[in-house]
Amino acid sequence: MSKRWQMAARAMAAGALLFWAGLLSGQEQANPFEGLGILELEAGGLSAAKEAGEQKVIYVVQTGDTLWDIAKRFMNSPYYWPKIWERNTFVTNPHRIYPGDVLNLYPTSEKLSPLEAAGFGPMEQAQAGILETETEVAAQEESNKVLYKGIWAAGYLDAGETQSAGSIMSNPDDKALLGTSDKVYVNVGTSLGVKDGDIFSIFRIISDFRHPNPPYHVVGHRVLNLGELKITQVKENVAAAVILNSYREVQDGDRIAPYTPQLTTEITLVRNQVALEGYIVANKNDTVAMGKNEIIYIDRGAQDGVVPGNTFDVYLPGETKVDPATGQAVTLPDQLIGKLLILDARPTTSVTLAIASSREFAPGDHIRMVLP
Repeated sequence: MSKRWQMAARAMAAGALLFWAGLLSGQEQANPFEGLGILELEAGGLSAAKEAGEQKVIYVVQTGDTLWDIAKRFMNSPYYWPKIWERNTFVTNPHRIYPGDVLNLYPTSEKLSPLEAAGFGPMEQAQAGILETETEVAAQEESNKVLYKGIWAAGYLDAGETQSAGSIMSNPDDKALLGTSDKVYVNVGTSLGVKDGDIFSIFRIISDFRHPNPPYHVVGHRVLNLGELKITQVKENVAAAVILNSYREVQDGDRIAPYTPQLTTEITLVRNQVALEGYIVANKNDTVAMGKNEIIYIDRGAQDGVVPGNTFDVYLPGETKVDPATGQAVTLPDQLIGKLLILDARPTTSVTLAIASSREFAPGDHIRMVLP
């Protein structure tokens, strides 16, 4: 028994020891967090384990999460938490996980038996049954999944004119900063077809972004998704509303538009269909240095054949050196420094999540979509 499992066993009551010992009988599998650091994908977007017919689920930790809660939510039993801990070796203390950590959950095909769910550990017959189950050929074409609850707050770069129906005029409490459950007044009403119960997205437009590389053209303006509000009382040209969700501070003057959910927190990894070259434009926080677990914007989008679930390599072009033996110039191989997962593909830009990095990225760094 490993040291990590001994720590887990000491933390549990004697009656649960049988359960934890039973979990240890599960078959060990390759750790996808080796290599670049978080999620090691093939160029085509699927892990090597998936090619063998296994479907994994990757989860990005959010504020307030615990391994117990994550196991209960996604594995149908909180008693699965030691297995999640055992698989994610970068977690040194199971009571300390942090927002942005990327966890490798167990294959979605693996389920707890009724006895496991009750905390008594797996039965040998159940293990044999799992091993004897045949995998459908079609399952090999299914993709892994990434669960990212923060996708609604990711924002995006919009090359066109972002349409808004109105804006937040004021709030009854004269607050400078607003959040969930705060009441506001908005300048839309029945004249625009608005009615009680309508939901609107709240957003803010930031100044235009120029491409980091020559000729430094305008790529688009950055749009911050701030949250959603619900109309509670409507008149002809004004309405009262309450903020349902806020991803960051809301202010008077922020824009609103009818809520049209298009993104999903569950991103299915799909095979790349086109070979593309492009560049990193910026990240969500508009910083010079960026890395794993950050939201990053790129200059390739749906018009280029990009779809959610694709992956891009981030790389440094190989330098040209003079071979001292021959005196001839040679170009060294490109250096792979990370991977980006497409969360949202807009016409000419995309929103990505950095799922792996071996060093910091910067605006202007090269990206490449590679065919499988």
